[in-house]
Amino acid sequence: PGIDERVLADLVGVPREWVQRQVVRPLGEEAAAVHSAGHVLTRHSQVAAAILVESEDAFGVDLTEIWAQLVRQTVQTTRSGGVSHGTHSKILHAGPRLQRALPQQITEDRRNAIAIAAAKASISAEPERLIYVIDLGRTYRKAEMIEQAVAILRDNLNDIKSKVDFESTIRGYWYEWSVCEGERGTTDEHALANAWLGGLSLSDHLNPAPITPDNGKLTCAGLGVAFGKLAQSAPDCPYAKARRAVAYLGRLTNPDPKTASYFDRYDREADKLRTPYPGDVPEAIVWLTAGVAQAGRELQDPFLKALLEPDQVSFNLLQITLEPDSTPKAERAQSSKTGAVPGATPSDSKLLQFSTAHEDRIQAGIERVINESWKAVHPDTPPEERLRLAIQKAKQSISRLSPSIKRQVGAHFQTKGWEPLKSREPKP
Repeated sequence: PGIDERVLADLVGVPREWVQRQVVRPLGEEAAAVHSAGHVLTRHSQVAAAILVESEDAFGVDLTEIWAQLVRQTVQTTRSGGVSHGTHSKILHAGPRLQRALPQQITEDRRNAIAIAAAKASISAEPERLIYVIDLGRTYRKAEMIEQAVAILRDNLNDIKSKVDFESTIRGYWYEWSVCEGERGTTDEHALANAWLGGLSLSDHLNPAPITPDNGKLTCAGLGVAFGKLAQSAPDCPYAKARRAVAYLGRLTNPDPKTASYFDRYDREADKLRTPYPGDVPEAIVWLTAGVAQAGRELQDPFLKALLEPDQVSFNLLQITLEPDSTPKAERAQSSKTGAVPGATPSDSKLLQFSTAHEDRIQAGIERVINESWKAVHPDTPPEERLRLAIQKAKQSISRLSPSIKRQVGAHFQTKGWEPLKSREPKP
């Protein structure tokens, strides 16, 4: 969206009401800038790129200081008179993007230095926010400075609870940390660290921080990589089953096509290991818990091992987030022992009844999809085409289901390789 004209005015030291006359118009006459809705934009990206390259090469302008000053000025202008959200966000979170956004004519080392300077400036300008620490870690990682990325995330761990955006960003912090630890090397220890921290980023250890769809989507995709490095073909391998679980659970986050393709790949690779499929969300949660806990037990790094006892890992909030009407496994077990949920009230009983009713609706949706799919396949269809057409029809049927059950019904078929549909093919 360009730069907010108020930031530009403060940055170059002219009164805000004069920025049009003294800055924007002269730039426009040189075909370099245009004004739109309170923002100043370059006319052509190639012109902007050429100016940046020439400013460093010919005039010795230090772009690291330029970006740092732009970040500082954006924060100052925001506090003194307000800046558009677009300008504030784009500039303060520029660090991780700058390596690729800056002109390729600038050397990679120089682009990395500019990006890191911008990310550090955001922390200095608003030290009360955790999101900028995450940005700096990601910027280091993208610059392939993995040890620095790990260090910044480990070193800030004791201060994170004091940050004003702790609850909204803490899961993203742990996820980025998990990726950085995983990229430190290619040994099992690095994969274990990735799985341990990635799992904890979705766990109840970080409650009451909410789990957003992006948290679930990105972390399940990342965990699939970590568990894939640890999975073996043994029937009860906890990592193989945990990888199957994250593919199952990840689909419930309504992933974009690219992320969904990762889950499809995890399932294909799990099929080669003959890893079973989870029957439902609670079972997938049990498999995920076992995989993450096992990673915590096998991990050798004392700093990471001290974060949490593996037996304390749980994912009740994740289960409720993905399937709001389900009952966490621990509560089910307690209920079966005592005959009721501890401290149950009439409203608790209604919730359990509602959960059962919801499961009934899911099952009814599954049956509807199966019936509609095979009815749409003509009896004279060649055998090799029948399943393909039935799956095509099933996807259409699923898209018409109620939003309250659509995700669960779709996951029932997709995570099992459409076997529930195939097994119900009518006999000739």
